Amino acid sequence: IQLPDKLVFLYATNLFRVVPINAPHRTDIDTSYMGDSVAKWDGETLVVDVNSLNDDTWLGPDGYFHTEALHVVERFTRTGDTMRYDVTVEDPNVLSKPWTMNPRTLRLGNRPLEEGPPCVEKDADHLVTLDHH
Repeated sequence: IQLPDKLVFLYATNLFRVVPINAPHRTDIDTSYMGDSVAKWDGETLVVDVNSLNDDTWLGPDGYFHTEALHVVERFTRTGDTMRYDVTVEDPNVLSKPWTMNPRTLRLGNRPLEEGPPCVEKDADHLVTLDHH
């Protein structure tokens, strides 16, 4: 979701990021899983700078660890109906130099957003981990 002063990234896992545009990083926060993101425009490319990430996560499917010194820069460039996504990762405590992910190009479409089904009380009998005591 793009607003004049911020972006909101929504993820399928019920996570979200609110990213201010043209604002400095906050200095009054603790580290977290999503970190502190700020954005700015570099021509036609949106650049998202992320810091204040905790070290409880890993990078990539192979589980590369990182420290709280992790710094991530994401670049989103739209061309027609495609979006190019570039990421550069820095962590001087683990990496000898910045690592840049192979860029991804995603085709944008007009697919409707699909809402996940709610978990409601009537579903309780079907849950195998629910304690009925």
